[in-house]
Amino acid sequence: PLLPPAARPSTAFARRLSPSLPALHAAFLVPTARQPPPAVRHAAARLLLRAAAASDAALASLLPALEHAQRVDAAAGCGWGVDPSEALRRGHVGLVNQGATCYMNATLQVLFLVPAFRDGILAAEPAPRAERSPILAEVQATFAFLRDGLARSYDPLPLVTASEALPLTFAATQQNDAAEFLALLSDNLEEALRGSRHASLLRSCFGGTLVQQVVWEEPPPTPGGAPVRKVSEREQSFLQIELDLKGHRSIEESFRALVDGERLEGDNAYELDSGGKVAAVKRLCLGELPPTLVIQLKRFEFDYEKMVNVKLNSECSFPMRLDCSPFTRRGLECAARGEPLPPSPPYELAGVVVHAGSSGGGHYFSYACPRDGPTAGKWFAFNDTKVTRFDEARLPQQCYGGGAAAAARTAAERASASQSGFLLLYRRVESSRHRRIGSAPPVGIGAAGWRGAPAAATRPPAAAPADGPTSQTGEAGREAARGASSMLLRAGSEGVVLRPAGSEAVVPRSPPTPSKFSMLQRAFLDSGADGGSGSAKGREGEEGAGGVAAGSAQARAQAGGGPPAGEGRAPLATTRVRAANEALLRREHLLDRGYAAFVRALLTLPPPTSAAPLPPPPPLAPLSAPTQPAAAESESASALRTRLLEFGARYAFSHLLRLNDARLEPVLAGLDGWLATLARACGAQPAAAAAVLHYVVAPQAAVGGSGAAGRGVAAPPSSPLLDAVLCSGSAAGRSAVADLVVSLARVAHGAEAVEPRHGAEGEPRRGGHMAAFFDALLRHGVGRAVHSWRDAAPFWELLRGLLSSGGAPPPPMGG
Repeated sequence: PLLPPAARPSTAFARRLSPSLPALHAAFLVPTARQPPPAVRHAAARLLLRAAAASDAALASLLPALEHAQRVDAAAGCGWGVDPSEALRRGHVGLVNQGATCYMNATLQVLFLVPAFRDGILAAEPAPRAERSPILAEVQATFAFLRDGLARSYDPLPLVTASEALPLTFAATQQNDAAEFLALLSDNLEEALRGSRHASLLRSCFGGTLVQQVVWEEPPPTPGGAPVRKVSEREQSFLQIELDLKGHRSIEESFRALVDGERLEGDNAYELDSGGKVAAVKRLCLGELPPTLVIQLKRFEFDYEKMVNVKLNSECSFPMRLDCSPFTRRGLECAARGEPLPPSPPYELAGVVVHAGSSGGGHYFSYACPRDGPTAGKWFAFNDTKVTRFDEARLPQQCYGGGAAAAARTAAERASASQSGFLLLYRRVESSRHRRIGSAPPVGIGAAGWRGAPAAATRPPAAAPADGPTSQTGEAGREAARGASSMLLRAGSEGVVLRPAGSEAVVPRSPPTPSKFSMLQRAFLDSGADGGSGSAKGREGEEGAGGVAAGSAQARAQAGGGPPAGEGRAPLATTRVRAANEALLRREHLLDRGYAAFVRALLTLPPPTSAAPLPPPPPLAPLSAPTQPAAAESESASALRTRLLEFGARYAFSHLLRLNDARLEPVLAGLDGWLATLARACGAQPAAAAAVLHYVVAPQAAVGGSGAAGRGVAAPPSSPLLDAVLCSGSAAGRSAVADLVVSLARVAHGAEAVEPRHGAEGEPRRGGHMAAFFDALLRHGVGRAVHSWRDAAPFWELLRGLLSSGGAPPPPMGG
């Protein structure tokens, strides 16, 4: 109904459309950028199928695009039992632990949620003629993936490698002190930004001043007068403040101990410039306060009696809102004069880096509350790759340490007795209204489904859950999603336009040409190029994310966000994120059930009237996969069908069979048996059956595993068939593979029985293809089965099925 011209394409029309089929496939079936609405994707799939059925030229044009998408994604590697939708982010992105880099992950997550720092890092450039710091570049890349990436987690291995340049106590891959890492990272970033327009970034975000004061009183200038109060001061800057824990049960007590100071009297009295000595008080107080206050609780110290490092896990509470005015220079002056404290903006808790364990080892993770974006005001737990919602009411139990943990009643609470807060981040309330979108993927990127409902979440929630605040950005994102999902493709007197139902055109098109083909081509290609932005699926994930929407740039600007910070400023980082997003979306689309149905429908195209004879079999050793013809246009109809069916086999073994049971079984059963369809299609084309058999046993890179490989012994060569029967965890998948191979072997063996081939000496040699197939299967399969003997039963069942089906080759001549 959307595209009447595509309903019954004639052969001539299909030929004219054939040059555009690869672009249609890339734009609508395997898109890696803007997502078209599901109805348009359905229409594109129908058009591609009917064009391929109507003209061999159209099939020859489409087939390279199918092979390219499958080959590019297969080269990236794919595990077994996967669910690609689980790899897509549902909210905030986690970080992969390299073994003992939790200190780095926990610190980076809380830093990322400081909007001014995140946006400044992403927009930062080194000074002119200055060499780009590898640490700065990798921090930019990490932040770019946390903000714009579509993957649920990011692997910061390049940043860990670059951090070896930091003078950490231990290697970067070993556990280090999170506060030490933060201090060294800050120094490195400041040095990298020196001389650039972002040179003051860290000072403007975290920098404040501590004032060291010496206070004493001098005799009154007149008899009976009041003593004269004197103050000597010296300022020093800071990026984080260290607070002692011994003898203090809260950070307010620790701050009070700083400003109370120590008495200088007797032999330790303060010496004046005149040479005299007076009793005085030496203390520290806060001078200039930063927008984000970083506090380190000194939980690690050296025990000089035992000569070991120890961890102080004594209880130290910290408030959700902190008033620093009594501990500032101005506040102390007012108190000395007996005046009321001046009003000052309070701080609210924004993040806690937690250490669980002892001084000899443990684990870091963090709790943080985003201050911007759709999840603002909601607390999350960032534990490496796992990001979950967190109830801030549990902060005392999880972070105070000491008595709060010791009083725990459950086993889990007792196990966390050594868990306590280590780094605290407080944000000034007046600076918390940052309206840029924070952790959000790029605008217009999503993975739309085939069944009217999108298939993948591509942005953090555009609306907070019902029990929380709703940001202006979230409202705009929902409006954009509703607009995108109501897009209708209309061909009117003004040309083909994308028009929201009941509204004016939002993407005007150029005037149409009289050609029906030109108007149809513009309807597809133009909407994919800059107009078709589909909706993205709303999920309720473990992160507590609500609805998810992919809004337009205009909606984002209206929401106060503007373009993504750092766009064009960190091109290497954004390029890496874009490539990763494209690869993730490509895999999501290739593993989508709708795309599987599309490929299966291609396999059911009617075979040519005359089947091609069997080609000469490949040599017995070494066996290699058949090479593809160089020019698709010169292929015959039977060769095209053979190539199409071999592509179907490659797609099945490199993608479909790697799905988990929940997604694989409906594909194998619900679509009338995907592999059964491939077997039936090959049944009418023996050449295709032989080509598929050679592909499934062709050697490829060995699959790593336990056992001998884990002890340094090289694993035997593998093949797609061996991987499927030995690595797949799906019983239904292994059974379908066995049925497919047995069916193909029966077809190829039967064809060779009536069409014998000749050996090298001119003697008849029956079973050339099957001999090559069994030679490779036994030569590599037996060694692989012994290597994976615990899971080798499916391989022996496959051999038994082949031998009992009549598809085994006869014994060699003379033996």
